[in-house]
Order: sequence, then C-alpha cells, then structure tokens
Amino acid sequence: MFRGWDWLGNRIRSFPRQIPLFISPQHTVGEVELDPLFFSGEIAVERQLQRFVLKLNLWWSPAGTDWFIHHNPPFLEVHTQILGTGRMQKFREKDQATLY
Repeated sequence: MFRGWDWLGNRIRSFPRQIPLFISPQHTVGEVELDPLFFSGEIAVERQLQRFVLKLNLWWSPAGTDWFIHHNPPFLEVHTQILGTGRMQKFREKDQATLY
C-alpha cells in the first residue's frame, strides 16, 4: 500500500483496529547535536548537548482522526502538518492532566 507504507497496527499489535493511521518507511537523514529540554521548550537556556540520529518518516490519517493519548519512547520528534487543519497535543503521561 502507498509504495511501502504500512498500517500502524501491523507494527504495534495493540493499536486500535478502527484507527486508520499509516506510516511511511523510515530513513536516516543525518545527525544533530542539541539539548532536548531546550529543543522541546521545557527550559529557556541550553544546558547539556546530546547527539541524536535524525530519522524521517511520514504519517497519514484522514480528517477527524483522533488516535488517543500515547507516550513515546525517549526520542525527540517534530510534527509538521502538510495538508489540512489539525493539531497535536503533548502529554507527559497517558493522562489528560499531564498536558504541556
């Protein structure tokens, strides 16, 4: 499907079957050195630089998709919406009260 794209449920067995979320193949595109807390806006001044491998993949879901609160493993991610109107909210834990 979509020239190598995959439905996320094929990669994560517990992913809800009713959510149409698709992911492209992932490519390594370089490396960056930055302070992850400064990068995410959690602190105002850089303190400790770390090296990260920069990877790229794309996601696709139809309008109106809400695919629940999830807490990612320890990596940085940047979301950019290419088409349509939407938003992403970030949570420290799987709890609405931890929105930041």
